[in-house]
Amino acid sequence: MALAVGTTTTSYTSGNATSLSWSQTCSGIDRVLVVCLAVVNPGSTPTATYNGVSMTLIASQTHTADSYIFHLISPATGSNTVVISWTNSVAARAGAVGFTGSDGTYGTPVTDTETLNNAISVVAGSATGDIVVDSLAAIKSGEDMGAPTVGASQQTLWIATCGEDTGAHTSWGASSYEAGAASVTMSWGATTCNMALAAISIGAGEIASPSPSISPSSSISPSSSTSPSCSVSPSSSSSLSVSPSSSVSPSSSVSPSSSISLSVSPSSSVSPSSSASPSSSISLSVSPSSSVSPSSSISLSVSPSSSVSLSVSPSSSVSPSSSSSPSSSESPSASPSPSPQPRKLFTISIYKNTGEYITTWNDATFEGFTKEINGGLGECIVKLARKFDDYGEYDDVRLNNELRILITDRDTEEDPNEDHVIIYSGYISKYEPYVDGGNEGVIITALGYHTRLAQDIYKNGTTTTITESATDVGGIFRNMMDRYIAETTNQKLHYTDKDCPDSSTTATYTFEMMTYRESIDIMKALAPVDWWWYVDAEHNVYFQSKPTTTTHEFVFGKDFSSVKVEKSMEKIKNVMLFWNQVTGAGQVYREYDDAGSVGEYGRRVMRYSDPNRIGDTVDADKIGDNFVGTHKEADIKVIVEIADGNEDYNLGYDIESIDPGDTCTFKGFDDSLSGTFKEAMIITRVAYTLNSAMLTIEPTRAGLVDRVEHINNRVTQLDTKSAPTSYNE
Repeated sequence: MALAVGTTTTSYTSGNATSLSWSQTCSGIDRVLVVCLAVVNPGSTPTATYNGVSMTLIASQTHTADSYIFHLISPATGSNTVVISWTNSVAARAGAVGFTGSDGTYGTPVTDTETLNNAISVVAGSATGDIVVDSLAAIKSGEDMGAPTVGASQQTLWIATCGEDTGAHTSWGASSYEAGAASVTMSWGATTCNMALAAISIGAGEIASPSPSISPSSSISPSSSTSPSCSVSPSSSSSLSVSPSSSVSPSSSVSPSSSISLSVSPSSSVSPSSSASPSSSISLSVSPSSSVSPSSSISLSVSPSSSVSLSVSPSSSVSPSSSSSPSSSESPSASPSPSPQPRKLFTISIYKNTGEYITTWNDATFEGFTKEINGGLGECIVKLARKFDDYGEYDDVRLNNELRILITDRDTEEDPNEDHVIIYSGYISKYEPYVDGGNEGVIITALGYHTRLAQDIYKNGTTTTITESATDVGGIFRNMMDRYIAETTNQKLHYTDKDCPDSSTTATYTFEMMTYRESIDIMKALAPVDWWWYVDAEHNVYFQSKPTTTTHEFVFGKDFSSVKVEKSMEKIKNVMLFWNQVTGAGQVYREYDDAGSVGEYGRRVMRYSDPNRIGDTVDADKIGDNFVGTHKEADIKVIVEIADGNEDYNLGYDIESIDPGDTCTFKGFDDSLSGTFKEAMIITRVAYTLNSAMLTIEPTRAGLVDRVEHINNRVTQLDTKSAPTSYNE
């Protein structure tokens, strides 16, 4: 698992103080916590704790303002308190950042100071895969100074004033990080001031876990329990003695200080071939943090005059039904299997609409969201556990802030190129603080960025009438996206030619005061059958045909256990009557139909009006043939819930990998169902939750998501006044 930067939080003194405390959330595996401090003349070397556990000071530099870096391996998961203390009552600023994928090691610290200068830098030794972290303290005595500026290749963790952000900004703290290499330069700029900078490399890898071993001082955790059914062997006898504070029963547990000693009497034997002397004993002692699981067993064999102690590491377990057999022995290298780590974690991070990171919500929950072909990510409801009158309004809770949901799980853990996956990105469109009896909170509504395509006009500067002549439909789509990117402030969407290729179909069309969304839907209608568009969680835009190969293979009984098929003729449209709302010269009034569908289902007509924009039958034919070809068949939908396979690869699937526009096939069904369950069926909708994904799949076509009004232009507002008296076939 790659070394990754996690949650970052900061705190400051309100006025002058001798300590700082704030809440920081740690999660993930192979985790470390790094705390950086900028403080003005603390009077003593500061100390830091997290969840009451002391942190190690790994780098520091003193000056008129001091800089410190603290480090903690395997911090407690969840939200806990960071506390930093010093002697003098002064202003300070500190920040904490969690890392996952670290082996817990760190490099040699490098430090520097500058007096009345405008730049500072250090060169840290590191390695590829590691990350260098720095801590800056800057002060300008009695004078206001601007915020320090981070080096070009560094990523900012935080920059803020020491103390409250009021009055003259005379002192600042800051922290950043940069990917590791043989040597890494960490630099900062500032107005002329005094600065202290410390930097150090954080190692990537896995935190080593102590292996259980047989040694005189080994121990088992306070939560372990010993079953009264344990035995040594059928032929041996033993006496079991328990210290005053322990108890032995199927449900009992042993406190940290208690011990269980199993003493062998002088006449007893442990195995057919060996016996214990009067002084021989087997001692089993209990120490904090290990537990006894219900499935393991321990077998011991003791030779004469020997003694053995058994220790189990904090994550190991021993079964309540364990027994000692006369023929088995516990070798010094044997180790019980570790308890499973939590496998799926989500993080909700908040950014300004300009892209700057604000914070990570540690008090947030969400149930799920949808994502849909010919669109993107739908509405996502997030609930914050906050006070009605103090919930961060205009800070992290602010309209138009970006909300990202990231997942870290078994799949990302085992992928060397991916330490997390972004499953949702949208903007805050609404928030509702509430009080309901004794409950308070804030309900946040986010929308996917594709919805903004319906909020502005397709234009070039002030020109809102744009004509495309004999241009490939894929090229017209790319031209639209180019204009959207150029005309939109803080736009998020982007595309590549590979994701939006040419369609081998050309068209001529005039866009008049139409939104980008309306214009894209016109291109969808002009494109060949089974073309679709989509905006994903990383703001990538796609406009392409249905894949011909299968993206996902779902197995009945493994990935899902039930499936529902919906077949309906309600949405069949096997006839289109097209009119460009021109009479006389330039008139296009034509009918398109599919004789086979009409013969089976009867005439089911769609009226289509495109005022003055289609000037010839060539482009009208593309729209008509595409539409009838797409809608002539009965609507068939497969609804299936795919279970998440995060805990067990033998059951479930990597649901975060499923997107609309992907194709799939089902395995494990009878061949007689092949007429319904075809190869490379397209996924048109995904309703995502952390535990499963409900898929809508269309076996025969790209389907257009049952929203004919998005494919057609103003059908429901068709003005039939002055229509021609007859059409052409």
